[in-house]
Amino acid sequence: MAKKKKLHIITHGCQMNIYDSVRIKESLADEYIDIPSPKGADLIIINTCSVREKPQIKVIAELENLRPLQRRNPNLIFVVAGCVAQQEKGNLIKRIPFLDLVIGPDKIANLPNILRDLKRGDKKQDTGFISGGFHLEEFAPLETFGKNGNVSAFVAVQKGCNKFCSYCIVPHVRGREKSRPHEEVIREIQNYSDAGVVEVTLLGQNITAYGEDLNGCDFADLLYKVAEIDKIKRIRFVTSHPADMTDKQIDAIANIDKVCNYLHLPIQCGSDRILELMNRGYTSGQYIDLIDRFRSRIPDLFVSGDMIVGFPGETEQEFEQTMEIIDRIEYDLLFSFIYSSRPGTKAARFDDPVSWDEKQKWLARLQERQKYHARKSNEKLLGTTQEVLVENISKRSPNDLTGKTTSNKYVNFTADSSLIGKFTQVKIVEAYQNSLRGELVK
Repeated sequence: MAKKKKLHIITHGCQMNIYDSVRIKESLADEYIDIPSPKGADLIIINTCSVREKPQIKVIAELENLRPLQRRNPNLIFVVAGCVAQQEKGNLIKRIPFLDLVIGPDKIANLPNILRDLKRGDKKQDTGFISGGFHLEEFAPLETFGKNGNVSAFVAVQKGCNKFCSYCIVPHVRGREKSRPHEEVIREIQNYSDAGVVEVTLLGQNITAYGEDLNGCDFADLLYKVAEIDKIKRIRFVTSHPADMTDKQIDAIANIDKVCNYLHLPIQCGSDRILELMNRGYTSGQYIDLIDRFRSRIPDLFVSGDMIVGFPGETEQEFEQTMEIIDRIEYDLLFSFIYSSRPGTKAARFDDPVSWDEKQKWLARLQERQKYHARKSNEKLLGTTQEVLVENISKRSPNDLTGKTTSNKYVNFTADSSLIGKFTQVKIVEAYQNSLRGELVK
């Protein structure tokens, strides 16, 4: 039997990229073993994200730092995958002469075949969107998934977006909305379940639009089908779009016990004028009404969101409207960023008179306010007993375990490692900014 080569993957960005990296590792498992360090690797893949500012510059810098490894190992192959690969295409190969392969998100499933055909010294790009539906088993059998021993797994069910928010690069690098056939999704989750997975997170750039390009199964229907898999005990999903959330979806999320009481629903800004410039398709009032409807059905719902500060033309008064939304919703968790211009998006052409220093001050104020709400949210759980899915040994202490509640809160507690992979009852005794401390209920 031939000795396996060594693979190292560097992953940036969202859960979809994490999922794609898992697919890469598992699809290459017959030929490569995954190693935690780039030293000694025969293949290094950087799976990139283009959401943040100047991502191509960061990729180039990262590759330059890794280049000495190729001098020591002339057979080392460098690959750039993901959204920056799709956005930059052949420009990356022109700018990085030692780069061997650029591959877009739609072509990742075919990576094993591409690598086998890649001859030393070749420079290849394989980007572009695959026409037709969204299938993961066209190149890599689904049976290869779920063999890494984890108890939680990401499952891509939809990709791409048709919304074309004026600031967002996703439709340009991930393409238009495509949904996987529900039969394929269920088969993959069943494979995970057979391998010991008990919690799945369904992924999509706009997951609430799942099924609009298919016949007979929308997102609510999919949730019911996943819940029928006996060994799957928890179901999560990201990312939802407020404009696509339906009453049928709210009913499914509220009625299915396996669906966690956690909702990630980005608003992006509290100003209706800015929301319109963003092309979000809803008002702040409609967003608030949607959250209220959820909370009337799920009283213990935990809510997270995304917020962009300093969108082109945003005034201080409009920023204050965002602060009002934060106080009105009282987010349990909020991801917040200063607006970052992306080439090719509509907002990149907007005038932007507010200084970077002013935007930084706004962001600092927003994050300070959110710290208050996050701690308040965690303190509500003091004294309660929570069901925790134990995931691993805690990074804080080798004597502690860590896991998540159904509401997506991380809990650290002292217990024997034999509990990893199991559900257990934990009493919450301390509340911190981003986590909880518990005691095992015996």
